[in-house]
Amino acid sequence: MNLSVTVLLSLLCTAPASGRRLSREHLGKSAKSSDSSPDSGEGPRSFGELDTSSISGTYAMVLETGANLVSALGVVDYDGDGNLAGSMRFNELDQDNSPDRLLTISDITGTYSLESPGLGNQEIVFDGNADSAVPAGLLVTKAEGTNVHSLDGNFLVPSDSVPGALTRFTMTQRVSNFHTNSLNGNYAFQIIGGANMGYGFGFINFDGVEGDGTFTGQMRGNAPASDSERFLFETALTGTYEVEHHGFTTLQLTFADFPEFPVFPITALIVHANGSQGLSLRGNFEIPSPVLAAMGLPSLVRTQLDYLGPAGMTEVSKTQ
Repeated sequence: MNLSVTVLLSLLCTAPASGRRLSREHLGKSAKSSDSSPDSGEGPRSFGELDTSSISGTYAMVLETGANLVSALGVVDYDGDGNLAGSMRFNELDQDNSPDRLLTISDITGTYSLESPGLGNQEIVFDGNADSAVPAGLLVTKAEGTNVHSLDGNFLVPSDSVPGALTRFTMTQRVSNFHTNSLNGNYAFQIIGGANMGYGFGFINFDGVEGDGTFTGQMRGNAPASDSERFLFETALTGTYEVEHHGFTTLQLTFADFPEFPVFPITALIVHANGSQGLSLRGNFEIPSPVLAAMGLPSLVRTQLDYLGPAGMTEVSKTQ
């Protein structure tokens, strides 16, 4: 080996790392001890300079653990002074009755802080149990002036239900004043099954009727048939839906051309809106994918809906 290369490798191997390892305590510190808190005495902020008060209002939270193993939806209120409170709905594998899904609801409280240009921390306590406190790192992904519209985050400790797995989440600021006719018109519809094993894509047309609304649509699917083959299919979609004021949405989805399949109950959450008009939703099936479960594969199914435009008669609805 060339002498200069040997010397260089020696230096690289023995030199201290230029980065610094951050402790859990440092990463999880609350807004109350942050130098960038509103009471830090630093004076007025300049336009675009972010601090803890920049995260204020109601945010929709979408969480995923591992490769589509746990899904959770939440609505969280941030007070602009480092305190948060809200509710989360979890969908994870029922360890005692696999492949069934275990659905739970948790109240959450906690603290948070943010420093310019947009790195922050928060700590979440589940159901008032301080022993369950989970530290998380935050990154601002969209802001206007000093108001934060969206963030990405990650839990700094591994999942309890999926050993070693990373948990990531997004937060999107929006109102909480929804109703069933907040969903009306045509929406692009996608489903993702398991660890990217199954996929469906199409559209849904919501009727926007208050109370128990109805929808129709069409979907093309791509699912595993075996280790070496894919099952490609198409089906009409029908169902009912209802939206509560925080934006949590329940849908009963039927694959009309597959009567052997059950009705699929879905929990979703409005994550983007224009006033009370829902623009994007994220959600999950409350029961496992029958195709993936039969193959012994992780079978959580996530959903995505994105507004396309006002309602028009679809080919499905014309024939019904």
